[in-house]
Amino acid sequence: MAGYAVYVAWNGGRFPSTPSFTVAGTKASLKLKAGNSVQIRVAAYDAAMNYGARSSASATIRYAGTTGVTGGDAAAAAPGLLWRPSGVGRI
Repeated sequence: MAGYAVYVAWNGGRFPSTPSFTVAGTKASLKLKAGNSVQIRVAAYDAAMNYGARSSASATIRYAGTTGVTGGDAAAAAPGLLWRPSGVGRI
């Protein structure tokens, strides 16, 4: 495993057919504006960029702005989200 492909569906939209971005490690940050919501799927990839199966979609995560993030397992004020393979947390 060389990293993860991250697929982001914004504001109730569809997931893209190609990764939104890739990361070599197990963390990625995602900047949100107040009122935005996202769902995230991930897939591991190898050194040749062969992708594995995509994960199930995360719960919908809504960023309420200065009052915090709601949904999923993110629940504190944050300027964005920090993704880990085990879930989404605050930064």
